[in-house]
Amino acid sequence: MGWRPQHVLVLLHALCLAAGVAQAQAKEMAANGDFEDELSQGWKPVWSRDPGVVTAQRVTDAPEGTHALEVVSTATRDWSLVQADTLPVRPGDLFSLSLRIRADGIGAHAGCQIATQDADGKILDWLHAGHRTTRTHDWREVTTRFVVPEGCERIWLYLEGWGAGTARFDDISLVKTGTVDAMRGPAEDLTFGNEKVQAVFHTETGTLDL
Repeated sequence: MGWRPQHVLVLLHALCLAAGVAQAQAKEMAANGDFEDELSQGWKPVWSRDPGVVTAQRVTDAPEGTHALEVVSTATRDWSLVQADTLPVRPGDLFSLSLRIRADGIGAHAGCQIATQDADGKILDWLHAGHRTTRTHDWREVTTRFVVPEGCERIWLYLEGWGAGTARFDDISLVKTGTVDAMRGPAEDLTFGNEKVQAVFHTETGTLDL
């Protein structure tokens, strides 16, 4: 089967992310993401739009290590548990967000998200990147990669959900893996395709010609 333009874009995106990961030194930016310390270390108290119906506590049912986080909700609306501090970033920074999550009877969703903020602290996007799950399943390990957009000066990691159910989280990790500028570098243009489709990625400008 011949390549389609969208196939070329997916392949190019994957190659660029892999190059950024290989070239950068990963520094952990999530505070107490393994929940081995008390929840007050690195996290704010759990919030719910329906007060008093959501609890968050450390439990010993962890896929690795000693503790994990358990959030139990009987709410009909949203809840959140946010990191105590936002993180300074620059547009074009590349990040990898990974975690382990377990679901039990989640009717709507629960997950981990990245919110973006401008220089004045205004939220640009509550759901810039992240992962959501639902229903019931055992521990799963998931990874999401994202680019910091233009106008973003800080990011905020938080857990969130909607409706009733129990979610468990562990080994939340947020690391910077590189920058878009570093990926461009001095390399020559890259050409992908076959006899039907040709794509050229210009590394200096970051543009793609089909």
